[in-house]
Amino acid sequence: MFKTPKDGVYVVRNAQAQKVAVDWVRHWLKATPGTVPPACLWLTALPAADVRQVLAPALATQSPALRGLDVVSTRALQALPEGVERDGVRQFCRALDSMIVLKPGWVILEQAELWFDQGDEPIDKATSLAQMQLLQRWARHAGVSVILPVQGEFAPWCLFADGLVETTPEGVVDFKPWWTTSWGYRSELWSMATADTVEHKLLTLSSFTSLGQAARTLYEWRYHSPVDHPVAIHVQADSSLEPTDASVLLRLGADSVVTGAWPDCLAELGLQAQAMSPATPAGQPLAYYARDVHEVFMPGRLTLLGNREFATQCTMMTSVARRWGLHGVLTRLSLINHVNARTALRLVDFGPAGAVFTATREALYVLKLWDAEPTDEQLDTALRQCFREPLETLFSGHIHLTEASTQLGLLMDVRDELEPVAVDALLNDDEPAKPLAELWADQTQGQGERPWLSRLGAWIGREKMS
Repeated sequence: MFKTPKDGVYVVRNAQAQKVAVDWVRHWLKATPGTVPPACLWLTALPAADVRQVLAPALATQSPALRGLDVVSTRALQALPEGVERDGVRQFCRALDSMIVLKPGWVILEQAELWFDQGDEPIDKATSLAQMQLLQRWARHAGVSVILPVQGEFAPWCLFADGLVETTPEGVVDFKPWWTTSWGYRSELWSMATADTVEHKLLTLSSFTSLGQAARTLYEWRYHSPVDHPVAIHVQADSSLEPTDASVLLRLGADSVVTGAWPDCLAELGLQAQAMSPATPAGQPLAYYARDVHEVFMPGRLTLLGNREFATQCTMMTSVARRWGLHGVLTRLSLINHVNARTALRLVDFGPAGAVFTATREALYVLKLWDAEPTDEQLDTALRQCFREPLETLFSGHIHLTEASTQLGLLMDVRDELEPVAVDALLNDDEPAKPLAELWADQTQGQGERPWLSRLGAWIGREKMS
């Protein structure tokens, strides 16, 4: 069983998520004392008879490890009728406080979706990033590793875990997009070559004026390196770097992010400090950088969303844009009386737009991230490129919102609006002349400069878990 060397939240994807949870418990039961945490909390949806069957071998041998095992059923939550609100992550953390009697080192949680994306939180607390950060803070406060087995496509909140790993149906590790180590984080997204065949580059965060500037340089190195000249990029940070920020740096191109002792990292990688090339800040704005940062936080979602998801996730993205040195612009387009939302949306070129859309009965809404603060002319030009018809034939006017407070106010209003179209039906509509784009689907948008593209099908669940 792979290790969780730091307190936090870890997602394990497998075709049989419940089996993964059972395997973790069995591993804990069989392990030699001192090699695993002295106590474990298992939150399971299994029937009582199946739980007893799992525990029977250990009970038969009177294993002393059982003194540290708590088993709690989640079947009552699972049985709630459709439409009934569950408690949400905040209430779940409160419940964990009351359940933890033995101070476990592991909390194994089946069916985490019963809490994530549930409950009635304020819009800025209901985003995938905010939900995961809340559970991460609780895990660090309680001193535990929370293991979340999932199956099927990754839910948005999975993308912000401290560690993410895919396993085969038999439980063998297949791919670690990122995972913690004693000294930081490592990633297999870039299939780092051995020290003998690759140039190693070092990016030191303290050398940059902002996290956004460092990320641009990292992105430039990764996406603009010659194909025949492979590079491995290592980011030197410190313990103050947020785990979520570390995972973003990994997805933007880093092979490792070091937050602990630098010699420990070098020793594990088999490298020497003098063998690394230092960083230089990126110069001109990079093509597709803003769009790719958007995809890092919302993979596969540069498309049409329902009102509630649009409002919630765009609230997250406007905050993300400010943190990473980008500019988020929210645009409202008022529909002409004789044009309905469905007609307007079928005329959107989602791929070239590089933006996320939603609609109400009276207007369309668009959120787009920009690498640098755009002028009004740039905004209007980009907006016209989103549609296959002139804006004047669809809309009576539009307004661009760039201030955080006005954006939040509008998004709160959009969340409560009635949806005039069935999003799934429109996305699966075969009638449009050009299919609605999915993640990086446009073949003209420089895919050859995107090494991550080869991992993308598996990442959003279209190959491995279909």
